[in-house]
Amino acid sequence: ATNAPTYLVMIQVGNGQQSNPYSAYTLASPIANGSSTGQLVYGGVNIVWAPNTIYVNQTVYNYSGSTINITEIGLSVTVYLNYINSSGDLTSTTFSGLLSYDVFSTPVTLSNNTFATFQISLVFSG
Repeated sequence: ATNAPTYLVMIQVGNGQQSNPYSAYTLASPIANGSSTGQLVYGGVNIVWAPNTIYVNQTVYNYSGSTINITEIGLSVTVYLNYINSSGDLTSTTFSGLLSYDVFSTPVTLSNNTFATFQISLVFSG
């Protein structure tokens, strides 16, 4: 989405749904960062480490002037790769993708001037 926050790891929400969520690398319809119509303000990311689990928390705020329905959620990761190219110039490449993706069975409805905090848990076993 345009105006997307630039965190290395973040929770992103949207108002779409993937036809094949197993191959999703982005949300079907990500909600952009901002306070204009149809946008949400993404708060800071909070990451908590526990034995065998990583909890990623993020709050979104609706200052858009209207109600927004959230139907999908994903844990987005961005990797910034800086390298010297064949001409000797510093070049940067960005790779982004989803570590997780899910669709809410009932949309999360955010009225204007409200907020919601989302948490995605990565559980490791073995």
